[in-house]
Amino acid sequence: MGGMNQPISSPRLLSRFIAYRAALAAVEATRIASGRWQGWAWLRDQALRAAGSIAHNLAEGNGHRPGSAGRARYQRIALGSALELEAALDLAAAAGLGVPDELNAAIAAAGRVAALCTALTRRR
Repeated sequence: MGGMNQPISSPRLLSRFIAYRAALAAVEATRIASGRWQGWAWLRDQALRAAGSIAHNLAEGNGHRPGSAGRARYQRIALGSALELEAALDLAAAAGLGVPDELNAAIAAAGRVAALCTALTRRR
């Protein structure tokens, strides 16, 4: 049996967290899609910050006990960031920015992570 210094879980616990992996995919898709948004640096920055915030808040929330108020708080913040990312990508689409296929991939990734965050924030 392990002593007190033994980790209680895998050192890559987050790699098994589906919503976290989806958040990382949204970051990558957003980075690719926003790479050619000429003259829209503020929107690119906002989109990337929102995407990163999803992953950060899911990770921080995962450090709290399941069902705890702390965990729920970070999951709600992650959901807000996911919706913010969707809005930024919608603005980019409305402005005709970037390559449509890349933007559509980012929109799909943002929608997936928003759906997963919505499921996490549902009361059980």
